[in-house]
Amino acid sequence: RVAPAAEVTTGTVAPIDTSRYSAVIALDATAAPYAARLSQYVRSGGGLVLAPAAAASSALAPLRAVGGDAIVLEKRGAATTISARRLGAGRLLQTVYEETWKSRMTGGDSAVAEHRRLWTGLVSDVAYPPHVARRVGRPSSDPPDDDPTPFAALVASIGRLSTAQPTALSAPDRAGWGRLLFAMLAFAMVLEVASRRSRGMS
Repeated sequence: RVAPAAEVTTGTVAPIDTSRYSAVIALDATAAPYAARLSQYVRSGGGLVLAPAAAASSALAPLRAVGGDAIVLEKRGAATTISARRLGAGRLLQTVYEETWKSRMTGGDSAVAEHRRLWTGLVSDVAYPPHVARRVGRPSSDPPDDDPTPFAALVASIGRLSTAQPTALSAPDRAGWGRLLFAMLAFAMVLEVASRRSRGMS
């Protein structure tokens, strides 16, 4: 939002569903027009993180992680800082942390890592985990398309890693290879000399 009645957006808003998003982060009241979509998304299994400014919106009030079914995940003294609850098949989380970018910009050497750890934790607590079908009993050389196992297929094709140590060449073998290489070099030299003489004669 760049003015009270003006917003800058990129293209159209895609459908909010679990085929496109594992989790949605609502930072402020700009998410209010999509409250119905977000509710449907969470009920179908998606995850939602509500920042303080978004949770303060009346349109998003039904999505707040408050009430008897809310679970406190973090407290600072007597104040709840992070809470969560289930809604349908999905999960939503509400945090009191706002403008966390300030601590990232003005903190010490570990500020960037701590900021990343905070938001990674919040999102991973609610993110939609897509179902991966696993078919049992299929040969490893023919892995299912939705759960490829290239290593198992490789083992089935060429066998397991051998623990046998390579055998070293014995002294007679090395001597034989040495004589063969010397003969090849001598033959190459004879060909070179013959080639030069034939060019000189012509």
